Amino acid sequence: MIRVKLYQSKNEKNETVYNKWYPRVIVEETIGLEELSAHMASHNTPLIQGRHQGLQIRRIHVKTINFL
Repeated sequence: MIRVKLYQSKNEKNETVYNKWYPRVIVEETIGLEELSAHMASHNTPLIQGRHQGLQIRRIHVKTINFL
């Protein structure tokens, strides 16, 4: 689960950010590819869990090839 928390900058050295509000991402848990696929499939997507998982693996593979 990812949560966003707002915080107010108290950095007096930088006047452009002082007292302004900014979001901060807080990661509460991580899940694996199988759990992500099941979660996506449970939210009325047109694909079944196995198809989601296959697409995620394909994306990882393509990104790895492009990185090399």
